[in-house]
Amino acid sequence: MKKQPESDEPAGARRVEWVARLARLQVNSAEAEALGRDLDGVLEHVSALQALKTEGVRPFVPEAVAADPWRADEVVPGLDRAAALQAAPVARDGQLWVPRIVSGRDAEPGEPS
Repeated sequence: MKKQPESDEPAGARRVEWVARLARLQVNSAEAEALGRDLDGVLEHVSALQALKTEGVRPFVPEAVAADPWRADEVVPGLDRAAALQAAPVARDGQLWVPRIVSGRDAEPGEPS
């Protein structure tokens, strides 16, 4: 696999193609060029925001967020093991079997890694 493009170069099509390969996505050269231009614009905007002097500026917290909207943690019963195994596409010896996703080939459900 090709190495990551240098971080100080514009994102461009080369970086988009590199990320697409990592994500196992297919992009044609026209899409990579367009996405590269968009990504370069976003990164330029972020760079401009990072250059702003914000010392002494209080963070903005909307009133709706100021009150804690989260519920308290509560202990609740978990999923029943037998029910989970019964609903699984492939289960053996009390375990869920799933397809391998990291290898270079497709594995069938239930195929050991």
